[in-house]
Amino acid sequence: MKWISRSLLTALVLGPSIASASGMVEMPPRRERMGSRQACIAFLEERAVEDAHLARPESVDADGSRHSVTVETRSKGVERTGRNRARYSARIWYGHGILRPDLGQIVYRASWDEHSYECRGRMLEIRTAQGFTNENYEPLPAAPGAAQQGIPGSVSRPKHRE
Repeated sequence: MKWISRSLLTALVLGPSIASASGMVEMPPRRERMGSRQACIAFLEERAVEDAHLARPESVDADGSRHSVTVETRSKGVERTGRNRARYSARIWYGHGILRPDLGQIVYRASWDEHSYECRGRMLEIRTAQGFTNENYEPLPAAPGAAQQGIPGSVSRPKHRE
């Protein structure tokens, strides 16, 4: 009976923090045999270009919700790491902000996809993962002119960082 109460107490204390935690799932590595070493490196270069085109600055919809896509390269572009080796790695962040007038806040959520590619000769190794972060809250933007009128809660919106 003592262990039940300790377990219950632990669940009650840790439960809320676990429910709002960030997380990730990493997939097992995959390997593909490419036509040649040059074909493998060309694949890395194509992927780097594709990722660069995914980036989108924050946009605001008519309802006030916000969306952005940020590309965070984890390597310095396509890196040659040896005579027959090269790699490319990036994390793509997807940010979404939803207005919550009932809270006087904007609730931001972010998720990400990460991929890492490595050529070893003509062998391509692919590692992928997906994840998400905790919610972030920011004050709702003030109505135009609210700050000059001294309206409470009329704080300018800080830059969103993911």
